[in-house]
Amino acid sequence: MDATGLTAFLRAQRLKAMESGAPLAGMRVIDLGSVVAALFGATLLADYGAEVIKIEPPSVPDAIRYGGVH
Repeated sequence: MDATGLTAFLRAQRLKAMESGAPLAGMRVIDLGSVVAALFGATLLADYGAEVIKIEPPSVPDAIRYGGVH
């Protein structure tokens, strides 16, 4: 997906969330946490309609990414 397609997709998702009537629709949350508890909290916020933006340092990504499927 190119940048134009991604922008259109994000706009459509934001509009869908705003119209959903979810309690946190229209809220934007920045997730700076790491490992399971923070991911769970951000997921709950998103489930209730918030737009969650995950930010990680490029040199040390979230440790949960190293788990993989066994």
